[in-house]
Amino acid sequence: MLLFISSSTAFCENFQISYLSPRLGKQAKSARNRDGFVASLSRVFVGDHSACTMKNSHHLRNLHVGVTLHLEEEETQHLKARRIKENEVLEVFDGTGYVGKAIFLGYSKEYQRNAKILVQSWTPVNAEEHVELTVGVGVPKGKRGDWLIEKLTEVGVDSVIPIRYERTNCESSVVDHIRQQRWRKICIAACKQCCRNYLMKIENELSFRDVISKQQETKQWDTVYVATLAAPFRFAVPQIKPTRVLGIVGPEGGLTNEEEKMVYDLGAHLVKLNRYTLRCETAATVLASLLRCNIPLNNIEDGVGLAG
Repeated sequence: MLLFISSSTAFCENFQISYLSPRLGKQAKSARNRDGFVASLSRVFVGDHSACTMKNSHHLRNLHVGVTLHLEEEETQHLKARRIKENEVLEVFDGTGYVGKAIFLGYSKEYQRNAKILVQSWTPVNAEEHVELTVGVGVPKGKRGDWLIEKLTEVGVDSVIPIRYERTNCESSVVDHIRQQRWRKICIAACKQCCRNYLMKIENELSFRDVISKQQETKQWDTVYVATLAAPFRFAVPQIKPTRVLGIVGPEGGLTNEEEKMVYDLGAHLVKLNRYTLRCETAATVLASLLRCNIPLNNIEDGVGLAG
């Protein structure tokens, strides 16, 4: 299980308070005592506490209350870049919703100068939407694929399935171990940026036929959306409130006739995102944003579509 640490509470909260009110910012800075702790800072700032302390996270391998842990080399460098001082309080989260407190103890001599922390406490904090959102997409290669993983993490996708279509270049679609590891790091960095407590899960690559067959056999998702220019209507909020949703984005060359038939046989909802042809990573981000922003909200009436 992968665990993470955010940067010091002092840095993020001082920054946000100073931005809202220079006077409050000065009061917060003066609250720091000789040991580097910040007194009653969370009581001064009015807002989501985790939102301002998750800004600069650090990745851990294990989390145990009351023990000293060592950060990995990459996260140690990040910690040094933030200029965190000894005895500053850090917020720890494990990528599954657990958040805790830790103290920065300095840099270890026996572990290649890696940063040391002392974990003091942790508690479950559920900040995710109650609808489980999965996006299936033909992930492009190179930086475009990295951008896709980053943005899907930021908009709140729970898991992503790399899909291989008939018109997908087989050589470029292979999701190897190295690529998976890079995407994992991108997910971690995106969680630091967007203040998210949960890591997006990256599934193994499947063919489009396998995804359709899986849904037909297991009914894993309550509702399936397929983004296509051939759809007669734009996105609309469903008349039921699902708990598990799958959004599928086809390749830039479009679905083949056989793949379109599989979609119709499945009974999926065809949705039009735009009148223009979008790159697959753009379409996946737009679809995920629409699903995440509309389906979970209880104050949206059933069956109401988007403007336009």
